[in-house]
Amino acid sequence: KRREGEILTNDTKITVHYIGKLIDGIEFDNSYKRGKPVSLMLKDVILGWQEGLKYIKKGGKIKLIIPPNLGYGKKEIITGSAYGTQNASTAFLFCQSLVKTKHKLYSVFFYCDGVLNANSMTTPAIDEFNLVQAWQELNKKYNVKLYVCSSAALRRGILDDEEASNLNLKKGNLAFCFQLSGLLELAYSIEICDRIIQF
Repeated sequence: KRREGEILTNDTKITVHYIGKLIDGIEFDNSYKRGKPVSLMLKDVILGWQEGLKYIKKGGKIKLIIPPNLGYGKKEIITGSAYGTQNASTAFLFCQSLVKTKHKLYSVFFYCDGVLNANSMTTPAIDEFNLVQAWQELNKKYNVKLYVCSSAALRRGILDDEEASNLNLKKGNLAFCFQLSGLLELAYSIEICDRIIQF
């Protein structure tokens, strides 16, 4: 829906509500559910938004179907669970190698089953590598931010104390050092990083 008003350019600061869905209709982010819109420069969002939002004006609405090359493309995300696949352990070893060789690692984003890496109740066998603890140590030693997709986490029973309280539960199970977040943090990471890796 197009309305009269300012024409958007990459230098425009926008304040928007949005609903993000995968191509199969699964919702992965929703600013309406968080109760507040997001504000940022148009040049700081994914290319699909930069191109699509120019077709509307202030107060307008638009539905965008964004191909991977205009979206998040190769993501700085982990989609494999802590145990049962090699995705997360391979990602950790890669991250560890980066920081040990003096490369700057800004953040890690856990999505889909990757959010299970942030479960404080994960208890590996005594002879297994404790991946949750390893991520926590990476955060403490190198200040690597550990972002966990809030929608994916809630679907898999991962809650911080605030979400647990909202659901009348005694305590959350989000491991220390991990942060629930929306995709805005991922978008920001993509903007400031020179390389995006997905495991």
